[in-house]
Amino acid sequence: LAAFRLKNWARWALAILFVAMQAIPLILSARVGRAQDFIRGEYLAPEADAVFVLFVIAIALSFTGDARQAFARPK
Repeated sequence: LAAFRLKNWARWALAILFVAMQAIPLILSARVGRAQDFIRGEYLAPEADAVFVLFVIAIALSFTGDARQAFARPK
């Protein structure tokens, strides 16, 4: 829907949200002293790794190649 309406902010918001979703829980768990448990439970699980990799690929593809043309404003 963002591509059809040429909403460039939507892909940037998604990228920022993804980084925040990864960084904030890690920072909070480190402050509490449970970073190793958090990393072991969240980042070393095969299912979570697959979702993470697919999400990174999706975000990367939204910023490359044809995606730039799709989000460009018509002249």
